[in-house]
Amino acid sequence: MPASDAVWGNAVLSKYPMKLVKSGFLPRMDVPLRRSYLIVTVEIPDGKNINILCTHLHQIKEEGEVREKQVQELLKQWDGLERTAIMGDFNAEKGDEEIEMMYSAGLIDSQLASGMENKLTWTHYEPFRRIDYIWITPDLKISNLKIPYSTASDHLPIVVNVE
Repeated sequence: MPASDAVWGNAVLSKYPMKLVKSGFLPRMDVPLRRSYLIVTVEIPDGKNINILCTHLHQIKEEGEVREKQVQELLKQWDGLERTAIMGDFNAEKGDEEIEMMYSAGLIDSQLASGMENKLTWTHYEPFRRIDYIWITPDLKISNLKIPYSTASDHLPIVVNVE
């Protein structure tokens, strides 16, 4: 799903077939970069499909009100869909209103649930913030969460098994 242009956007990669549920743009509020989201259903062979919502929120730390509107839209589009993992760069930390909105929606922070809340994800060369998240609905189970070192991005990846 494109965001600001055809180069920037969100993607979900899977070895299993996927079906697009919906995609769209998040509230922009006159900031330079347009942001988007994408929701897909990954068709798992055992029949226990999983929904993935992928996004990347506004990046200016001091402009939390933009991310709050973006999270409101994400939660509206998610609409309580079961068996869902919501993931991406939220550009916010625990205690920020936009993150508290995710907790209030009943979503589970995979790092917190795995006892790895203090593992930082940005920047890859000297992590000092945790701004990337994988949230899951309570009907999913997680295990084996890892945050491996990688230079593929300026962020460290979050890897978790979800069932």
